[in-house]
Amino acid sequence: MFSSDHDFLDRLNQYLHPNIDGLKELGDLVLNPDVRKLYPEFRDAAVLISIIERPQGLTTLLNTRPQHLKSHAGQISFPGGKVETADRDFAHTAAREAFEELGIPENSVEFCGYLDVYVTGSGFRVVPVVAKVAPPEEYILDPGEVEAVFEVPISYLMNPDNHAHGFIPYKGKPRFYYEIPYFDGNTDWDIWGVTAGIIRQQYETLYPEFPAEMPQLATNNKRA
Repeated sequence: MFSSDHDFLDRLNQYLHPNIDGLKELGDLVLNPDVRKLYPEFRDAAVLISIIERPQGLTTLLNTRPQHLKSHAGQISFPGGKVETADRDFAHTAAREAFEELGIPENSVEFCGYLDVYVTGSGFRVVPVVAKVAPPEEYILDPGEVEAVFEVPISYLMNPDNHAHGFIPYKGKPRFYYEIPYFDGNTDWDIWGVTAGIIRQQYETLYPEFPAEMPQLATNNKRA
């Protein structure tokens, strides 16, 4: 598991994919293999997993979606969205979306590599793009896309003791998801679903020497 910022950065160089060639399709397919049967095809999307250097250590940026949205309202997510025809590649999609949603300049995003594709139960093939991001002076939120923004220490996210799983009943069977609750001293952030799943996938990619056992069951499975 996480030991230091320096070790974490070394692991990015060692384990991330430098391009999309050979990316495996993982994500919800791992916990819920029947997801592939739900859609005739999956839409391509990308998210930005930011590595931000702060005096107290490396952090990752997350945001919450507004309550008025028709899908995933109020949920925590990475900056990102659907691939558009004008996008050069998945890294460009992630950087473009981060600028549109949060005002992060594209020239402040330094590409590190890709994680394997995260296939979601909502019909997307999400490519997680890992990049170093220069600490912004301020975030400029698009109120139509983002309600709030916060950063989480990477040391916290890369500690499997902070990971949990839960389930919801779906068509008579349990549908499993990951959950990573986080309290920053003021707010309890409920990180779950695809976002928590991508974080878990990042952990399993960067720390392959540790057994990838199913984390503990959430003590309050409030979505069940």
